[in-house]
Amino acid sequence: MHFCLSPGFRPERGGFSYTIGFVGESIQARVIFRFLRARGWNRVALIVSTDATGRLAEARLSRTVAGLPENRDVHVVTVEHFNPTDVDDRGSKPRGIRAAGRASDHRPG
Repeated sequence: MHFCLSPGFRPERGGFSYTIGFVGESIQARVIFRFLRARGWNRVALIVSTDATGRLAEARLSRTVAGLPENRDVHVVTVEHFNPTDVDDRGSKPRGIRAAGRASDHRPG
């Protein structure tokens, strides 16, 4: 049995691989942008990893911004990348926050 948490992994139906990371092509991205719009945050900096999961997330988030009329006022102002094996995100996070024009760092929980 194989269990994967990556949203990029799509197991074969009826096989022995499972995932909880895949919710749907853009459901997670739609919810994220609805949250941002509800707070009036329309300048977004994407900070994604350089691995396959990060690249998939970047593409999905970019398609959601560009493809939905309700996101017409939302702009991705920069995309910063980090290596998942890096010890910290001091390089990419401050650039992203400055580009988005907000000194906030929302971390749930």
